[in-house]
Amino acid sequence: MLENKQREFEKELQGEHIYYFLMQGYEDFHDGYEWIGIYEDLQKLRAAYVQAVEELNAEHAKRLEHCKKIAKYAMSNEKIKIHAYHGEAGHWIYDIPQEKLWNKSQLQVE
Repeated sequence: MLENKQREFEKELQGEHIYYFLMQGYEDFHDGYEWIGIYEDLQKLRAAYVQAVEELNAEHAKRLEHCKKIAKYAMSNEKIKIHAYHGEAGHWIYDIPQEKLWNKSQLQVE
């Protein structure tokens, strides 16, 4: 099942006019997502993704100092997500695994 979904992502991300939307929000509350940015270039998307993950981790660490129960909920449910709009096909692709856009070695921060 998961393998089929991964193939679907690869197939849908082919073509031109793909716009990637970097979002921050809670897993079960999509309407509350905060838009971080819109990208056409995968390198710029990757750089923004790495920065957003670092900032979210730092924010979670601060929250943990102040209020452990709330911080634990946020740390387990608040995520950085990538959605895309396929301009040619005119439809959205939601929750794209970052592994489908670049390999893990590119994500390591120096």
